[in-house]
Amino acid sequence: MRTLSTICCILVAGCGTLGPATIPNDQVDYADAMSHGDARLALLNIVKLRYQDVVTFVEANQVVAGYQLQGQINLSGQLSHADGGGTLGAQGTFSNNPTITYSPVTGGDFETLLLTPIPPLDLFALANSGVSTSVVLSVGLQEFNGVSNPGVGLATDESSTNSRIGALMHQGEVLRQAGRLSVDVESTGKGKDAKRVLFYNFLPGKPDPELDRQERRWRESLGLDPKGKHFRVVFGTGRGGPGEIRVVTRSIMGILIDVARGIQVPASDIAEGRTTATPVDFRPVAHIAIQSSTGVLHPSNAATYVRYRDHWFWIDDKDYQSKTIFAFIVHLLSLAEGEKTQQLPVITIPVG
Repeated sequence: MRTLSTICCILVAGCGTLGPATIPNDQVDYADAMSHGDARLALLNIVKLRYQDVVTFVEANQVVAGYQLQGQINLSGQLSHADGGGTLGAQGTFSNNPTITYSPVTGGDFETLLLTPIPPLDLFALANSGVSTSVVLSVGLQEFNGVSNPGVGLATDESSTNSRIGALMHQGEVLRQAGRLSVDVESTGKGKDAKRVLFYNFLPGKPDPELDRQERRWRESLGLDPKGKHFRVVFGTGRGGPGEIRVVTRSIMGILIDVARGIQVPASDIAEGRTTATPVDFRPVAHIAIQSSTGVLHPSNAATYVRYRDHWFWIDDKDYQSKTIFAFIVHLLSLAEGEKTQQLPVITIPVG
């Protein structure tokens, strides 16, 4: 009887704690798998653009993990004056049947995700969350108050616009880190007229000749009022009016195409006309070093990797700058997905 009671307790306890016990591992494992999948899909589509192949985005809309634990106990016996006998048996089954639903991004969702310029509020929100301002400007902006950004990949030469936008990024980053410049989101209007507005604000600070010089040069490069303190960020080309900074943001497709230009591809693919060589005047403002190699196994030092056209393409785990810019692009894709009407990925773990 003591053995029977022990078995019953084990089965009952197992059924009672199965649901909560799965959460710590499954929640982390599914989240990690989805983040790795998003990164590899982004890298695959960048490589496809290098070869002018059609890109496709497929999303995991829902992940449902179903668990079932069943137990059965059999007890039989007989009694007699001579002696007694009996049998005791127990059996159980456990099953794990996850169901994952995928859907391709097409139509209006494709336009929202890839072809629509990134909303400036979303772009600069990433800068305020800790992403380097220089990364935000070099990757996400096509024009900054009349100053053209040649892009993540291609520029004409080091003495042209490329160096100008690079200097702007450096000066802006120095001023932000020194507490002399901030990018803030402020609310204007009330009720139905309420909206969020982006501002560049110059902040007072202790006199510092070097910082004062950096601020003057930054204002002059952008054509800003030397005494203005608050500049509203608006979407548009050319120089902004009084108290304005105009920006033109890139689409995610434009960013991916720029990044694809710098991918290292096998020389044989170039010779056979499968793709073109990287331009000799390639002077990236912000570049992701995506390498390629042959072999059966993927490189062990890869942060993200994908196999395409019998070659491995990867980002080196020790290349911090490339990983930073690539992660920023993946975050932009996640932000764009939030603008879509369809349901976001959901993880549901039913137990019973």
